[in-house]
Amino acid sequence: MEDQVGQKKNNKDISKETALKFIILVGVISLFADMTYEGARSIGSIIEKYGLNDPALLRLAKIVHAADTGELGGEPIAQGLEAIAVGYSFRFPDDKENIKCQFAVYDALYAWCSLDVTKTAKRKG
Repeated sequence: MEDQVGQKKNNKDISKETALKFIILVGVISLFADMTYEGARSIGSIIEKYGLNDPALLRLAKIVHAADTGELGGEPIAQGLEAIAVGYSFRFPDDKENIKCQFAVYDALYAWCSLDVTKTAKRKG
């Protein structure tokens, strides 16, 4: 892929915001569709494929994955996320509008994940 001045861009040269929005989009769509992720379609695989390593983004991905798969035991916050996503699907049945409205929720969750990661790091050390 080339940018406007003809320089080649690496697929890994994406912003955190773009990666976050992509992960959120995949998570929201999968919650609406009640999909079960397998292999290369998992949030973890997306993180791995693009070499994403932001600790808050990794924390968010764990929560989204747990909500998507119903494996809520290790991530109690995932149950709340699932409830919020289902509630949004009733309030906004149109998928595009629903996703657009939920970005603020996921932005807030990402901010919380940033805080949680910082607090955890300080406790450890």
